Amino acid sequence: MSKVTIEEVKAHLRITDNGNDALLTQKLAAAEAHVAAYIGAPLAVDGQVPAPIREAVLQATAWLFDGTPADLSLLLIPYREWAF
Repeated sequence: MSKVTIEEVKAHLRITDNGNDALLTQKLAAAEAHVAAYIGAPLAVDGQVPAPIREAVLQATAWLFDGTPADLSLLLIPYREWAF
């Protein structure tokens, strides 16, 4: 189940119609998987997605949808679980 809603994604991208909902849902799932893999932990902390992680998911979704460049590492480094 998605931690970020399709409505949040559409608001972030300033999309008002439903014509791309299926594609946006696909891109959102990929973005959430990418962010979770990068930080090496679940997106939610105590049932809530921290604002920087939510923003990273939104930016990653935009990048996958329309090619908007995003440097997600600045938002995600504090949440990354390092393994040595």
